[in-house]
Amino acid sequence: MLQSSQTTRKELRQFGLLFGVIFTGIGLYQLYNDTAETARLVWWIPGVLFFIAGFAAPTALKPIHTIWMKFAFVLGWVNTRIIITLIFFLVVTPIGLIMRILKRDLLAEKINKNTETYWDDIEPVQSVKEHLERQF
Repeated sequence: MLQSSQTTRKELRQFGLLFGVIFTGIGLYQLYNDTAETARLVWWIPGVLFFIAGFAAPTALKPIHTIWMKFAFVLGWVNTRIIITLIFFLVVTPIGLIMRILKRDLLAEKINKNTETYWDDIEPVQSVKEHLERQF
């Protein structure tokens, strides 16, 4: 996790300017949609404050940046679990079900009681030198 002592002035400046752009952009979007003036001010005031703090005093943004990064860490942790779960249930599980329906045994896991060994025979190597140069 990001430590607050590792945060540089440049990162804090970028953080302030980014949030300033985002808040001001939301306010401009509401102006475009002709939303109530109060709603626009709610976005413009923090946007301007973030801009000013980003340019004039980026270190003043350090507590807000620390809170935001902790929130981002938690959000990333949750999103990772959601994405991995979706991939498992939407990709891996259907492939496994299809393989069971088609009775495929790609890993040769079925037990055959008539077999003496499960070792696979390999073809003898023609040239050791070539085999060692191209192992796969």
